[in-house]
Amino acid sequence: MNKISVVIPVKEEMKLQFHRKIISSYQAFPNCELLWVLGPNDDGTYQDLLNRDQRVLLTDSNSRAERINSGIKEAQNDLVLLNHPRSFLSHQAISTLSEIDYSGGNTWGGFTHEFYQSNHFALKFTSFYSNKIRFGMTGIIYLDHCIFFTKDLIDEQDPEPIPVVDIFEDTLFSEKLRKKVAPLRMREKSFTSPVRFICNGIFKQSLMNQKLKLKHKLGFSATKMNQDYEKDLNLNSEY
Repeated sequence: MNKISVVIPVKEEMKLQFHRKIISSYQAFPNCELLWVLGPNDDGTYQDLLNRDQRVLLTDSNSRAERINSGIKEAQNDLVLLNHPRSFLSHQAISTLSEIDYSGGNTWGGFTHEFYQSNHFALKFTSFYSNKIRFGMTGIIYLDHCIFFTKDLIDEQDPEPIPVVDIFEDTLFSEKLRKKVAPLRMREKSFTSPVRFICNGIFKQSLMNQKLKLKHKLGFSATKMNQDYEKDLNLNSEY
């Protein structure tokens, strides 16, 4: 059974309590080292994690990318899994990754995306596009697929394996890794909260996502894009 270091970058999670779902998903897997990397927080997440006997790394950074990098630096195992703070893996997903053969190294990928407890056709299409088009055809994996990789794909002396930008850090990380080897899409599920779509409206959020991807390709400011993305939600950073 593979030993896995699981990095979960969190900030203020108590209002959604997805961190509790994540903890529950790993309870049957003692081979998984959970590293909760917590940014500035005053909503009780830190104490709740401690009460549940979780290992918490504190950082003063509002950047999700920096929190992920801090976790990667502390990871003790060769196989690293980046668990999105509002995604949780099925029992079968963790079990499959625990048994995957990565003896040859150079392995990375993610799981099949599905929104948690939502049957809206637009969200189903979003997951289809994420799985079949973006992941399957371009090799770009967003963090809510729960990205995994072997450490031989990154330079352990690099303090920033995840590019430190305010948004699309997972896109840039995918572009780095796919130059070395194509990603694997596991058929097992990563279930993601649809909170952004619920709060902003499904079609409004979908349109915003497409506009932001276009702006990213055109080289717009990542800070300004993230301000738009986080407006009134404050899920990933201070904006």
